[in-house]
Amino acid sequence: MQGSYLLLPVARFLLCFAGLLVPTALMGGTLPAITRFFVRERGTLGGNVGALYALNTFGAMAGCFAAGFFLIPALGVQGVSLLAAAVNLLAAIVAFVVSRSEKGETPAATTIEPSADAGAERTIRPRAVLWLFGAAGFASLAYEVLWTRALLFFLGWFAVYAFTIILTTFLFGIALGSAVFPLLFRRGKGLLIAFAAIEIGIGLFGAISVSVFGGLFDLIRTLESGLIQDNWWRFIFARAGGSFAIVLVPTFLMGLAFPIAAALYARAGRGSGETVGNVYAANTVGSILGSLLAGFLLLPLLGVARSIAAVALVNFLVGGILLVAGARRSRLLAGAAAIAVLAAGAANLVLSEGRPMILQSRHFKDPNRDMRLLYAHEGTTASLAVLNDARGGHIELNINGESTAYTTYTDMQVHLMLSHAPLLLAGEPRRVLVIGFGMGATSYGAVLYPSVERVDCVELVPKEVETAAYFYHVNHGVLDDPKFRLIIDDGRSYILATKERYDLISFNAIHPSHSPALYTSDFYEKCRERLTDDGLICAWVPTNSFTERQFQILLKTFVAVYPHSSLWYVNPNHLVLIGANKRLDLDPREFIRKAALPGVREDLARYTMEDPYRLLAFHLMDEHALERYTRTVPVNSDDKPYLEYSRELYTRPEIIDAMLYNRTSILPYLRESGVTDTLAAKLERYEEAAFHLLASQAITWLEARAEDVSGMIWRADVEILEALRVLPGDPNLEVIAGITDVDERIYRDKIAANPLDDQAWNSLIRLHRLRGEWDKVAGVLEEIRGAPTDEAVLARGLLAFRAADLAAAEEAFARLARRADSPFLRETGGRYLEIVRLDRKRQGGSASLEELLSLADNTWAAGDRAGAEALFRETIALFPDRPLPLVAFGLALERSMRIEEAEPLYAAAIRMAIKKEDFRDAVTRGLERTRTMLALRGRPNEASGIEGPDGSTTPIDPWSAATRLRLGELFLADGFVDRASVEFRIAATLEPENAAAYEGLGRALARRGLVEEAK
Repeated sequence: MQGSYLLLPVARFLLCFAGLLVPTALMGGTLPAITRFFVRERGTLGGNVGALYALNTFGAMAGCFAAGFFLIPALGVQGVSLLAAAVNLLAAIVAFVVSRSEKGETPAATTIEPSADAGAERTIRPRAVLWLFGAAGFASLAYEVLWTRALLFFLGWFAVYAFTIILTTFLFGIALGSAVFPLLFRRGKGLLIAFAAIEIGIGLFGAISVSVFGGLFDLIRTLESGLIQDNWWRFIFARAGGSFAIVLVPTFLMGLAFPIAAALYARAGRGSGETVGNVYAANTVGSILGSLLAGFLLLPLLGVARSIAAVALVNFLVGGILLVAGARRSRLLAGAAAIAVLAAGAANLVLSEGRPMILQSRHFKDPNRDMRLLYAHEGTTASLAVLNDARGGHIELNINGESTAYTTYTDMQVHLMLSHAPLLLAGEPRRVLVIGFGMGATSYGAVLYPSVERVDCVELVPKEVETAAYFYHVNHGVLDDPKFRLIIDDGRSYILATKERYDLISFNAIHPSHSPALYTSDFYEKCRERLTDDGLICAWVPTNSFTERQFQILLKTFVAVYPHSSLWYVNPNHLVLIGANKRLDLDPREFIRKAALPGVREDLARYTMEDPYRLLAFHLMDEHALERYTRTVPVNSDDKPYLEYSRELYTRPEIIDAMLYNRTSILPYLRESGVTDTLAAKLERYEEAAFHLLASQAITWLEARAEDVSGMIWRADVEILEALRVLPGDPNLEVIAGITDVDERIYRDKIAANPLDDQAWNSLIRLHRLRGEWDKVAGVLEEIRGAPTDEAVLARGLLAFRAADLAAAEEAFARLARRADSPFLRETGGRYLEIVRLDRKRQGGSASLEELLSLADNTWAAGDRAGAEALFRETIALFPDRPLPLVAFGLALERSMRIEEAEPLYAAAIRMAIKKEDFRDAVTRGLERTRTMLALRGRPNEASGIEGPDGSTTPIDPWSAATRLRLGELFLADGFVDRASVEFRIAATLEPENAAAYEGLGRALARRGLVEEAK
C-alpha cells in the first residue's frame, strides 16, 4: 500500500472509523436521550432542544479550548483521555441517580401532535426536513474543512493552536445560535421562512468570506497592536479575532438551524427523543459527506475559493426550496425569489476567480516584501505554493501558508548538512532514507556518494513532484536519478510499516510545530529498528519558538534513544543532530577524502562548504555535553507532546548561549592515527572562527526586530572581523557577511539605478571597511552626492582618525554624537570623541595609566579589536611592573573567548605585588576562571585539576555541579552574565536539588534583563 495516493487515506479512514464508531455512536445518542427526558410539551420542544444543544456545544467548546491550551500540555494525551472518561463516568452516575428519582413518572407528552397554528409548516413533509437539514449539515462541515484550510494561512506558526482556535470559534458560534433560539422564536411561528432565511444567510456569508480573507492579515495586525502586552496571548487573541471575523455570523446561523429543524420535524407528530435523534442523525450524515467531499473532491478540483462558492450554492439551494415551501400565498413570487437566489449562487461560483489563498496571506500583504507567485495548488494533503522573493532574490517552498524551505544561502547549507554531514561521517553507506522531499536538495546530496545504491524519499504531498522543477538548480533533476525512489506516504507511517533497513535516515527540515509526530521518542525508537547496526540517523533541529527547557527536551528526546549523538551547527536557527548505535570514531583522512569526491565537492562548493575543516568545525556538542545539558528534562513523546505546545514566539537568548559556551571539539573523536599536530592546530583555528561566526549570526538573529539596526549590524560585524582575523579571506565568512565581489556588484547596481539609495551606499562603505580597504572607503565617500548618511559620517571620522587628522575626526564624531538618528551611532560618536581626546594625550606623552587603559577599553568597545590590542600591549610595555594593564587586557581577551591568551596575563599579574585585597581577588578570579575553562576544554569529559596562585590544586570535574557552580560565580562576579547563566544551568541539570544553582541562575538572568525567566 506504500506509495498509493488513493489507498492510503482510505485505509486510514477505515481504521479510524473502526476505532471511533462505538464511542461516537454513544455520543450521538446522548442528546436525543436527554431531550426525551426533559422535553415534555410540544410547544417547548424547539426552545428546549435549542437550550440543550447550546449547553452541549458550549461544553464541547470549553473542552476543546481547555484541551488545546491547557490540559494536554499539563496532563498529556493519556491524562486528558482519563480525565474525559472520569467526566463521562460522573455524568453517567448523575444521570442514573436522577433517573432513579424519576422512576414511576411518565412524561406528560411523549408524542407531539401537529400544531394547530403551524400554518405553512404543515405542507413540508418530515422526510423533506431531514433531507434539507442533512444538506445544511453537508454545507456546514464542508465550510469547516475549507475555512480551516484557508485560516491556516493567517493563524500561523503553531498548528495545534490554530486548529484549537478554529474549532473553538466554530463551536462558539453554533452554541450561541442555539442559545438565542428561544428568544427569537418564542411563539414558534414562521419557522420555514426563518429556516430559509438562515440557509440563504449562511450561503451569503460563505460567499463573501473569500473577500473577508483579503483583509484578514490587516485585521490581525491591528488587533495585535491594540491588545494586551503579553506577547503570547496577544498573538492568540489577535488570531482568534481573525477566526471570529470569518466564522462567527455563519456559525451563529448554523446554531439557529438545529432547533428550528427539530421543531419543524416534531410537527409530524414524532416523539421528542425520536425527533431529535432523527434530525441529529440526518445532520451528522450530511456533515460526514460534506467533510469527505470537501477534502477529497472539491479542494483538489476547485481550490479553496471556488469550493467555498460551490458549498454556498448548496445553502442557496436549500434556502430556495424552503422559501417556496414556506410561502403561504404567493408561491410564484417565492419561486421567483428562490430562482434569483440560486442564480446569484451559480453566478458567484462561475465568476469566482479561484485565486489561491496564498495571495491573501502575509507573504503578499506585507509591504516590506515583494513576492511573486510561481506555482500554487490547493489539494487534499496541503496547499502548496512556490514563491519568488524578488527583493531577497530567492525562491521559497510554501505549505499551508508557511514557507518551509528557501534557496537562501544559509537555508541551503542546512539541506546540504542533512545529507553530506552524516554521509561523510558514515563508513560506506548503501541505502539511505530521506523523510520529506521539499526542494530535493538533501536527496540529491545523498545520490552523489558512490557507495550509495539507493535513496528512498518519503513525501506526504504528491504535488511536490511538480514543484521540484522550480528548484532544479538545487536538486539537479534528482527525481530522474536511477538511484532515487520517491514514495508518496506519511513519513511516520512508512517507518511503522516498512521492513527495509537503512544505513542512514535523514529528516528534511520540518519544524516540530508542523510535524510534531517526527520529533517524539516513540518515532525515534521505530527509526532505530529500521537502522542497520552501523547506521546513522540525522535530524534537523530548529532553535526558534522554544523555551530553553523545550529546546533541551528536543535534544533529550533524540539522545535518549541514540546516546551516541552529536550536535552540529549551521546557523543560529538551524542545527543538526546525528545519532548512532556506536560511539563516533572518525578517521579524518577518510573524511577529507570523501569530501573531495567528484560531485560531492561541487555540491558543497556551491555554498562554500567544501572545506572539510570548516565542516568539522561546525561540531557543537558531543554525546557527553548533550547528556549534561539535557540530563534532568523529560522526553517528548506521543503521550506528552511538550514541543507541540510551545508558547515561545522567537529564539531565546539562553539557547544561543548554550550553543556558544557549551561547545565541545570534534578532536577527541578523531582517530589518533590520522591526527597530526598540523591538522589539530588547523582545526582549532576553524573552531575559533566558527565561534565568532556563531556569535555574529546570533546577534543578527536575536536583534532582528530591534529598532536600532545600525547597532545590530555593527556588533555583528565586530564578531565577523574576529572570525576573519583567525581565517582571513574565508569564503563562507565573506558570503555571510555580504562582502564578496558579487555583493559589491549588487550594491553598485542599486546605486546606478538610484544614486540616492542610502542603504546601498551604507552597504558599500561597510563592505570595504570590513575588507580593510580604507582607500576604497575614501573613494566611495567622494562619490556620494547630497547629504551623507550617519554611517558615511562615521566612516569619514574613522578615515580621519586613521590618518591622524584628529581635528577632522573630532568634527565628524561630534556631529554623529549630536545628530545621529541611531542611539548606537550617537553613543559611538561620543565614544570616539573620548578616544580622540585620550589619543591626543597619548601622542603628547601625558596620558596616565588609567587614561591609556580607558583608551584601550573604549577602542575595544568600539569594535577596533586590533587597534585596542596594540594599545593594551603598548600600555603593558610602558608600565611593566603594574598588574592593572595585564588584568584589563585579560578581561578584554576573555570577552572575545581568547582564553589561552588571557590566562598568562592573569598569571603574570598575580605574581606582582598587589596591595588592594579586592583587586587581588579579581586577579585570582580571572586566573581560576581561565584555567578552569582551559581544563574543561582540554578534558571536556574527564576530571582534572588546576593550580592556584599558592600552588594548591583545585579539582575540576565536568560532571560536578560544584565545579559548574563555582565557574558560574566566577563569571558573574566580573560581568560575564551570559556565560554564568550557562554554567548555573548545567549545575542545576547535574544536581536538580541544588538550590544554589537555581539561585545563581536567577541572578544571572535578572542581570541580563530576563526578569520573568529569573522569577
